Amino acid sequence: MDILVARSNYKFNMEKDCNAKIQMPDLSGIEFIGEIKEVPAWEMGVKITIGVSIELVAIVGNLLIIIIIAQSPKMRNVTNYYILNLAISDLLVGLFAIWIHLVDDLTQGWVLGSFLCKFNPFMQSKC
Repeated sequence: MDILVARSNYKFNMEKDCNAKIQMPDLSGIEFIGEIKEVPAWEMGVKITIGVSIELVAIVGNLLIIIIIAQSPKMRNVTNYYILNLAISDLLVGLFAIWIHLVDDLTQGWVLGSFLCKFNPFMQSKC
């Protein structure tokens, strides 16, 4: 698949340019200039406990709402479809955004890879 960039002679080849391996220099010998984030064990424990409990309540509660509306014909009206839509959106936040934010808060830099680096803002803005 070839894409021509407007007003330029550069021809962008999707398969060749997007799958190319970038050679990164070895920077392991350079000392880190900033401060390394050190989170105390008690703070980690509190944040993990609160994060996991919020995530479990969000997942279980929203799944119950989805199941109740899906199984009960009397619950199928416009207002409950709106609530169902909100429950699905909140379920996705519970499945993705909460634990990713927790990991990002407890570690130095981004440790979750390039896919989640792009997928996380997408999920947070769409849900």
